[in-house]
Amino acid sequence: MTYRKEESAAFSRFENYNLLRNPYFKDVIECEDGICAYIFTFEKHAEDWLLFLEGKYSKFSSDFKNSILKFVMKGVTDTRTLSSYLYPEQYYETYARFYSNSEDVAEMIELLKTVGELCDPYNIEKETLNIKIKEQIDILNLNNGGE
Repeated sequence: MTYRKEESAAFSRFENYNLLRNPYFKDVIECEDGICAYIFTFEKHAEDWLLFLEGKYSKFSSDFKNSILKFVMKGVTDTRTLSSYLYPEQYYETYARFYSNSEDVAEMIELLKTVGELCDPYNIEKETLNIKIKEQIDILNLNNGGE
């Protein structure tokens, strides 16, 4: 997660309470142009992470799905699109009616059931943040808790 580091009381409070005290927080690394990368570990969610990389969003654990929806609902009033990715079986008919002619709806529903997912898999080329880091990271040291 990246943020532009600000010298303000509001950012300091946000950083302290939401980032540095987060139970998944691991480290913070200074990058270029005042950007800081906050590193978190999600070992507890390793299986869900692998499903994410495969684009199998509907296969996430129930706890993971609920956490995602709970987080998103804090800032969004309509979570139907996201819900359709997590629970596609509830939306096959809606998508079929939207993407096909009325006489092809049943066939489209069957096709969607075969595909299973209603969202493209993660695309590493389009969804990777590339920024320069001020100093080289010792990955082995980071993985060993800085010891």
